[in-house]
Amino acid sequence: MAQKTHPLLVQASESEEAGEVESRGIREMLGRLSRQSRSKLAGYIRVGSVALTSCVWLAWSSCAIAQIIPDEAWGAEQSVLTPLPGGTLADFLIKEGARRDSNLFHSFTQFDIGEQQRVYFDSPQGIENIFSRVKGNNASDILGTLGVNGGANLFLINSNGIIFGDNASLDVQGSFVATTANGIQFGEQGFFSTTQSEPPSALLTVNPSAFLFNQITPGRIESRSIKEVGVDPFGFSLLGLQVPDGQSLLLVGGDILIDGQMNFGGLAALEGRLELAAVAGSGTVGLSVDNNTLSLNIPPEILQADISLTNGAYITTAGEAGGDIQLWGRQIILASDFTTITSSSVGASNAGNLVVNASELVQARGDNSGFFATSEATATGGGGDVTITTPELQLMDGAQIATATRGAGKGGNIVVNASELVQAHGDNSGFFATSEATATGGGGDVTITTPELQLMDGAQIATATRGAGKGGNIVVNASELVQAHGDNSGFFATSEATVTGGGGDVTITTPELQLMDGAQIATATRGIGNAGNVVVNASELVQVSDSSDMFASGLRTDTLGEGDAGDLTINTPVLVMENGAVIASGTSSDSTGKGGTLTVNASALVQLSNEAGQFSTLLTTRTEGQGNGGNLTINTPKLVVTDESQVSAETFASGIGGLITVNANTVEVTNGGQLRTTTEGSNNAGNISLQVEDSLTITGEGSGLFADTKKDSSGNGGSIMIDSRTVVVRGRGQITVESEGIGTGGNISLEADSLILDTNAGLLADTDANTGGNIVLTIDDLLLLRRDSRISTNAGKDEERGDGGNIIIEAVFIVAVPNENSDITANAFEGQGGNVTITTQGLFNLVIRSREELEALLGTKEPSELDPMNLQSNDITAISQTSPELSRIPILIVLELDPSQGLVELPAELVDVTRLVEQNLCAAAQGSEFIVTGRGGLPTPPNQMLNADAAWEDWRISTVEESTEVQQSNRNSRQDVTGNKPNKFVEAQGWFKDANGTIILTAEPTVVTPHATGSPSFPCQ
Repeated sequence: MAQKTHPLLVQASESEEAGEVESRGIREMLGRLSRQSRSKLAGYIRVGSVALTSCVWLAWSSCAIAQIIPDEAWGAEQSVLTPLPGGTLADFLIKEGARRDSNLFHSFTQFDIGEQQRVYFDSPQGIENIFSRVKGNNASDILGTLGVNGGANLFLINSNGIIFGDNASLDVQGSFVATTANGIQFGEQGFFSTTQSEPPSALLTVNPSAFLFNQITPGRIESRSIKEVGVDPFGFSLLGLQVPDGQSLLLVGGDILIDGQMNFGGLAALEGRLELAAVAGSGTVGLSVDNNTLSLNIPPEILQADISLTNGAYITTAGEAGGDIQLWGRQIILASDFTTITSSSVGASNAGNLVVNASELVQARGDNSGFFATSEATATGGGGDVTITTPELQLMDGAQIATATRGAGKGGNIVVNASELVQAHGDNSGFFATSEATATGGGGDVTITTPELQLMDGAQIATATRGAGKGGNIVVNASELVQAHGDNSGFFATSEATVTGGGGDVTITTPELQLMDGAQIATATRGIGNAGNVVVNASELVQVSDSSDMFASGLRTDTLGEGDAGDLTINTPVLVMENGAVIASGTSSDSTGKGGTLTVNASALVQLSNEAGQFSTLLTTRTEGQGNGGNLTINTPKLVVTDESQVSAETFASGIGGLITVNANTVEVTNGGQLRTTTEGSNNAGNISLQVEDSLTITGEGSGLFADTKKDSSGNGGSIMIDSRTVVVRGRGQITVESEGIGTGGNISLEADSLILDTNAGLLADTDANTGGNIVLTIDDLLLLRRDSRISTNAGKDEERGDGGNIIIEAVFIVAVPNENSDITANAFEGQGGNVTITTQGLFNLVIRSREELEALLGTKEPSELDPMNLQSNDITAISQTSPELSRIPILIVLELDPSQGLVELPAELVDVTRLVEQNLCAAAQGSEFIVTGRGGLPTPPNQMLNADAAWEDWRISTVEESTEVQQSNRNSRQDVTGNKPNKFVEAQGWFKDANGTIILTAEPTVVTPHATGSPSFPCQ
């Protein structure tokens, strides 16, 4: 049977001119075909001109790797392949097809494009959309150029799969859609499927409205193209698949793979729209067509497949007005270094938005990989937003999600909604929203909503402004846990040098916050603008622990410039700081701004500890510059500061130190723990104020409350105010307002029910070279001094001039144990001794000493040795060690007891007897009785014998139990009295006469024996 030429090849010409073209085409084609193909062509070339023409076309159709076979079932409307004008014999122009108004339909049983081959669809006048479907069982391999010779949009539909090879490219003027759907819906007019044999309905004249999937596993879409196709707005070459500027590029199918092959191949729709949707099952994906913009509408119930970008692949819509990008799939993976998805604006319009929706996972791995939306320096429009919605988001090994503005527009926001976990690992990994140095617009915000957020090993969430714009905010809402571990990990909002815009705020809301191994939350300003605030709302726990060798774990607000540091607020039941943790607000040495306030509201516990002992655990406000330090406030039922940890407000320069205020039920300061306000500079230290409902306990050497000044400082020490039920200081613990510089010491004011100083404990307002501070103690009950404890306002410890401070003590009892060398002193070395005034009801085992007595007891007049500490007795002194005439005698005021104190005037009528008569005496259920006592209710006369049942109570020893009758008479109250009763001073309620005739007064009324009446008694009814 003679070989039949394919009817679609009848366009071959027999003219001489055509023969020349064909011969030239043969030579070009031979250079591309394999040896096997060449041997097959050899026999045809020897036949002759006409045969040669037919055989050449037939040989190409059967031997070349391109296979485009139209669907013959459409008859007169089937597609026709013609030579591409100006092309080689391997290049085709596809014409005809089924036209339905502005839509043109083509159908093929196979559609492949070979290497370096070009295949174009003809786009007649008035055609807006070209739909090319493939009915066969094979995927389409696009290894060359696929194009349209007009402005129509092109839809390539093959449910078996579509593969774009290394040299694949697009040459279209409109938008391009590649899909492995089983059909396309056209509103209510019908659909165009890959299975129907008949031509499309005449009704399919409207824009497409949806992609129809009915396979369990739709075909894959892959692009491995690294064909150079143009340049981006920054001058970098673009490789891969690209549509014209402002057009849309959509891939809608099963699994989608973009492989950059380490040559940065990818997808580009500059200033346009680029969408990838991976479908894993049956369902409908909506499609909207708005002029040149095609966009998808994906219902949540449809199953998703995976999207992967690897080997440096990219997706971009950068341009004068950056376009939108949307990815939708099950797992969306950016799997290698420099794999990026980017929307950028370089013009007046905003950059496009980047939206990623994954039903299981979004993951980016590798340096400089991730999702980016930027507004460049030449842009006046703002940056686009990046929105990620997924159960789990992972950024690993340097991967980022970032927005930036370098121009006049505001930077875009980053919004993450993850229903399970957000996790970032590794240096440079994380979320970044910046306003760069050239920008006048502010930076974008970062908002993350998830049950659990993890930042590990250097990963960060950061906003920064380096220009005139304000930095963006960081907002985290985690329903279970926020965790940051490792050096340089954490949350950072900064305002850089020379910046006029302030830094953003950091707000974290979660049940539990953990910052460990050098992780931080920090805001800072290095410029004119203020640093942002930090607010942590943790409904269960804030844990800050285990600082590294390089970074302290903690929370910070700082100023390193003219702007003020931000405020720092922590609201939580429990704050635990361990092993070098730092929570601080401060100013640096080069700054002029003020420090921020630091407030901790903990409804159960604040605990600072440092078992590791390498670095101090600090809760602090500090100033090292010209600005004043911020105040520190702690509100909690229980504050524990131990292991050399510190709660402090310090000044090291000209700024005034901040205040420390503690409102607590109990405060424990142990094992070197400290509450401290200190000045090492020219300005004053701040004050410490403690309002303690129950007890303040200070135990251990180095432990205490300190409002002092350091050597070489000129500022004054701060004051300490304490109001507590009990105060216990023992084991070398101290409460001190000492001054080691030239400034004056502060004051100590303490109010308590009891104050115990034990074992080298001290209340000290001493100074080295200035007037000592004052100590005022108001003790409602007991002041106890034990074992070398001291209350002191001495001056001139460095043997310099200064008057001793004043000591005023009001206490009910002041007690010391004999010969334990506990002293109260207001001495001065060269200056005048201070005033000591003690008001008490009892002073026990302490002796007021004059200078003369001290000299006699010590046997010396040497000033340096005139110290009552050199005596074993407990002493009270106010001497001048060098000038006897400047010594003073302490004043003791002993209060007398008021004998009327505590007496209460009783009313003349204790009981309303009329009300007693009105009572129902027959309320048997209440145990009521009516008893006639004695003669008309009078007690038995003294000359008669007492009944044996008479009850009395010795006012000295209350041991007599109530008799049965007394108990019965009290049944109305239903109260049983058992055990011993305490001795009381009460007015006599009764009396009796003993055998010697002595009248004894009793604490209770005398109970007498009832006498029966002459009438019989009847029970009450």
